[in-house]
Amino acid sequence: MWRLVWSPVEYFGLMVSGQPRLMVACVPPVLCGVLEWCAAAIMADKTAPVIADLASRLGVVATGIPGAQLSVATTVTGYPIAFGLAVVALVCIDVLAIDSGRAARLGRDRG
Repeated sequence: MWRLVWSPVEYFGLMVSGQPRLMVACVPPVLCGVLEWCAAAIMADKTAPVIADLASRLGVVATGIPGAQLSVATTVTGYPIAFGLAVVALVCIDVLAIDSGRAARLGRDRG
């Protein structure tokens, strides 16, 4: 990480020349998914009695919506979608500003 701060050109040159580390890249989405599940489970435990009481007063059947599972799914799938949008934005900026002819390389790695 210090190399990124002190010499970004050297850091990115080293990263481009090596093989992609997919396991390291998978850690942030999985960790965010676990943290999101914990937060959603806590919120579900705190809000379930209130929702059940409100549903009984309104005469509506309160079905169990799996909030924690939906939250985890949107968090974990959001990372690849955000990455794809960032790649599209980078390619668009490259084509509009510089037109380096390397748009295919910007969207994939060397491996």
